[in-house]
Amino acid sequence: RHWCFKRKYLQGKRGIEKPPFDLPEFIKKTGIMEMRETVQNQEGQKTLKAQMRERVRPKLGKMDIDYQKLHDAFFRWQTKPKTTIHGDLYYEGKEFETKLREKKPGKISDELRTALACQPTPTRSHHHG
Repeated sequence: RHWCFKRKYLQGKRGIEKPPFDLPEFIKKTGIMEMRETVQNQEGQKTLKAQMRERVRPKLGKMDIDYQKLHDAFFRWQTKPKTTIHGDLYYEGKEFETKLREKKPGKISDELRTALACQPTPTRSHHHG
């Protein structure tokens, strides 16, 4: 943080809506989300007294999870998340910058083409008629 900055570090991100957490695809394939939904639906149907009793004396082992599926998900099919390179500094708003490795000079993306309402580039035959 530079000495002349008025705002504290990361205070500019306060108004930005954070998307809800999404499970990685390799964990979704195990079917854990459907199991959790059924357990939550069953707990939602209980009375308040039963919910408090459950909180005091919890019952474990409600979900019947196939541990071989979980093992395969984490040790066979796990994919690495996007990370920054070693020694790369983080600064406010870095995740919103465009990745320049994906862009090439002279290539116009489809979004830019529609934004500028560009016509296709004329060839020599168009000039001469």
